[in-house]
Amino acid sequence: MKRIALFVVVLAAGTVLSCRSTGDRPWRSPPPASSPAPTAAPAPSADYSDSGQTYSVKVVNNLVLDDQARGKNLELKVSYPATGAPHPVILFSHGAWSSKDEYASLVDYWARHGYVVFQVNHSDSKDYGGKPGPDSFKDWPNRPGDLSFILDSLDSIERRIPDLAGRMDRNIIGAGGHSFGGLTVQLMAGAELPRFAMKARGKNFRDDRISALLLMSPPGSGQVLNERSWKSLTMPRMTITGSNDISKRRGEGYEWRTEPYKYSPDDDNFLVVIDGADHGLGGTANPDNPYGWVNNDDQVRIVQIASLAFWNAYLKRLPSAVRKVSEGSDFNAGRVRGAVSMKGAARRLSVSGT
Repeated sequence: MKRIALFVVVLAAGTVLSCRSTGDRPWRSPPPASSPAPTAAPAPSADYSDSGQTYSVKVVNNLVLDDQARGKNLELKVSYPATGAPHPVILFSHGAWSSKDEYASLVDYWARHGYVVFQVNHSDSKDYGGKPGPDSFKDWPNRPGDLSFILDSLDSIERRIPDLAGRMDRNIIGAGGHSFGGLTVQLMAGAELPRFAMKARGKNFRDDRISALLLMSPPGSGQVLNERSWKSLTMPRMTITGSNDISKRRGEGYEWRTEPYKYSPDDDNFLVVIDGADHGLGGTANPDNPYGWVNNDDQVRIVQIASLAFWNAYLKRLPSAVRKVSEGSDFNAGRVRGAVSMKGAARRLSVSGT
């Protein structure tokens, strides 16, 4: 497939609420005496699915993995379909000062449509006291290892959660991340470090077990990566950002966050820009946050549908989803409707809420 850019324009304003994001330090605690039991996620309202099939969802939270080699414990949240098997696996990395318990509307949406989703608390999680500061991002070299260790531990996870046994397709794995988490999964996908990233120079974060990449409001060049970092990023990838997604630390406009799309190879490379969306993507990150991000249900819906179409196209290889992402059309359902007009390789999607 060719490089495709979508510009999503939300004409109807959403409800404005308060919101929260995502920091860094080594952490270790004793593992629990027993594994937490799965609980059922709330039933959804009417929904969209390329496959026409949805599932009830089970959630196991606060599962602790002991990473002895790195001297740390990892707290996980696992969301998975209660029936059917095997399902593709998605690893999701939170933003700085966030946690495994955020992004619930998005993760539940993926699980309800047939994916086993793992979320982990990185060392900068707010659950461990992570907050903005001069050392907020210093532990970035350890973040990719958190996700890779989950894949190393799938046998152990199935023993700890017997209900999950046989439900995962271990050969089909995607990785997604928001903000700082977007950097994490880019490194796992093979983004190359420039010379100025001296702390991790010589380290290889690439994990060839993942085969598709979702980047939500990722960082661009100038911190850890540069324009040449993405030349080797060849696996299918989708970047999602918003026209108000401005970096508060550096002052760059949303175009900075599109650089992973701009500088990586054309094939199987997708960009979705949601007009009016800020760094929280309408509340996708967390509808209850302290950063002043604006909540908008239509924007959340676009993120859900665009990301699901991408996963369905590249992890499940569903023909309808392949058409959806290759044509850039019909990223809307239910109360969000729109039409697509095309100009060259760029596509502009106008959406109005009802």
